[in-house]
Amino acid sequence: QLRQAHQPAAALESLDALEARFPNGALADAARLARIEALLSLGRAADALALLDGAPGLSALKGQELLVLRGELRESAGRHVEALADFQAATRAPLAAVRERAVYGAAGALARLGRDEEARAALEAYLDDFPAGRFAAAARTALGR
Repeated sequence: QLRQAHQPAAALESLDALEARFPNGALADAARLARIEALLSLGRAADALALLDGAPGLSALKGQELLVLRGELRESAGRHVEALADFQAATRAPLAAVRERAVYGAAGALARLGRDEEARAALEAYLDDFPAGRFAAAARTALGR
């Protein structure tokens, strides 16, 4: 319902029924990921963040991607210290797209925490690793280039 029909509200109803029937089922991690995706599709970032905050452990398969997502949501909520910890934990992610978001996110969190020298170094590191990356123009602007 979520991915094929693009009906996040209906997907949440199905997930509620699945969870009520199988609270600790084999698909609990997959259901949690689908619930987070549905909540974000509905613009309910705070609810998605609460679910990520309450997760006992992030799935090994999607763990670093979820760390970055949680970092981004925490950053949006003004929780910069926690966001920085999430970003830093994901800076060695094997997937370049996840690593890119983590490095850039860490730079932003550092800047918002007033740690300007570290933020600048993180932006430089970002540009070294991702010179044509998704955030390269913004990184160059922040560095005054």
